[in-house]
Amino acid sequence: MARMVERVLLASPRGYCAGVERAVETVELALEHFGAPIYVRKQIVHNAHVVRDLEERGAIFVDSEEEAPEGATIVFSAHGVAPAVHERAAALGLKTLDATCPLVTKVHVQARRYAAGGYTVLLIGHAGHEEVEGTMGEAPEATILVESVDDAERLELPPDAKVAYITQTTLSVDETAEIIALLRRRFPQIHAPKKEDICYATSNRQWAVKEMIEQIDLLLVIGSRNSSNSNRLVEVARAEGVDAYLIDDERDIREAWLEEVRIVGVTSGASAPEKLVERVCEWFRARGVAEIEPYRMVDEDVTFKLPVELRRELALAETQAAVGAAGLVVGWSARGDGDSPTTVTRPATSGDAPGLPVAVERTRAAVQRAAAASDYAALHRLVPRSGFTYSYGAPEAGDAVAYWRHLEASGVRPLQALAKVLELPYSLRQGLYVWPFAYGVPRGELTRYERSLLGPLARSYAGDDYYGWRAGIRPDGRWQFFVTGD
Repeated sequence: MARMVERVLLASPRGYCAGVERAVETVELALEHFGAPIYVRKQIVHNAHVVRDLEERGAIFVDSEEEAPEGATIVFSAHGVAPAVHERAAALGLKTLDATCPLVTKVHVQARRYAAGGYTVLLIGHAGHEEVEGTMGEAPEATILVESVDDAERLELPPDAKVAYITQTTLSVDETAEIIALLRRRFPQIHAPKKEDICYATSNRQWAVKEMIEQIDLLLVIGSRNSSNSNRLVEVARAEGVDAYLIDDERDIREAWLEEVRIVGVTSGASAPEKLVERVCEWFRARGVAEIEPYRMVDEDVTFKLPVELRRELALAETQAAVGAAGLVVGWSARGDGDSPTTVTRPATSGDAPGLPVAVERTRAAVQRAAAASDYAALHRLVPRSGFTYSYGAPEAGDAVAYWRHLEASGVRPLQALAKVLELPYSLRQGLYVWPFAYGVPRGELTRYERSLLGPLARSYAGDDYYGWRAGIRPDGRWQFFVTGD
């Protein structure tokens, strides 16, 4: 390498975005929780290093959900999929974990909403990109792909057409603005998203390159060839008259690029892990470049929750561990925040609630204290006979305390389990605030949903029956137990 290079400047922000972190963590946790193999439809994110690392840990990447065996667990990538993919996966009996970036999901929702409203939807994006394929699949009959200013100029629509536009999330901010400006000129009444669709990470990384561009002679962008946002970073630099190259890692650097170059800028696409930046820095250090520093520091504090399907599975495992010492197998009734299925034995009639009313919280806390202390007298007062019925395996109908005594006589410790259960999230169903539940029910008498929910327990629980209860508190603070079929 010519000794001209004196400094390396690192763009900020760079590298992983919240959607990529979420998607990669989804596969990692799925491998840890379910064990290998975990199938992934397409590349989870567009980075060859990430894909190879996950393959080494047991992930199997497939082009189609139809390549996964029946009953397998499959993760949908951060780029999103069309509704037809979900339908095929369900028909194949696949357990799906949807790692679609929430910002991509937002664009899908917009596409459906505009199409339902009778709009022609103009999708600004690149043909063949997985995100575009998934978004167009939401409303294929109503959507037209616009890839360039020329495409926008050639559009022919009826004079009375209702028109709206949406965009791929990883586009060039400047090029997209040109297309949108032309569309607004041609279709003055065009509807636009309330907030731009290009994601914060794509915009921020392009902005960081522009901020640094006057200080550098050459830009290296770390990212894979099929990474849209990485390619856009190269284009941003070249549009400003600075040479730029896309590299997978330090092995792609050509010393000929560095002739007559004093200051090199380094950035990375939203799907490139930071360890690749470190490797590039080490490459320069090994060649005598000592001055390697960030060009400004910008923190991104955006985070996304894991897919709800995975959160439920992890919560189920945590709950099992929490009450395992109490001798009961516990299922998960899920949260009341809209993330979870809305039925257990029948649809909810009261909707989800943002928090517990005072009466419910007072009753919950009192039952929890009594259960933790094995205070049967208090439990008799809090859970009257009229508030509890049971069947399926119980020796006779009776009140809650009698049933608990029966369980304890059998060597089970239900009160300790109940105290643990009442620490967990709840959902509002059938007019009751319902906590996680365990069963004293033959497996064949569970509903289809309940069987799928409790299915993982069958591998670790001896016998044909699940043993325990389901319970809830009315909004007025009255406690009530109920069993399958109620």
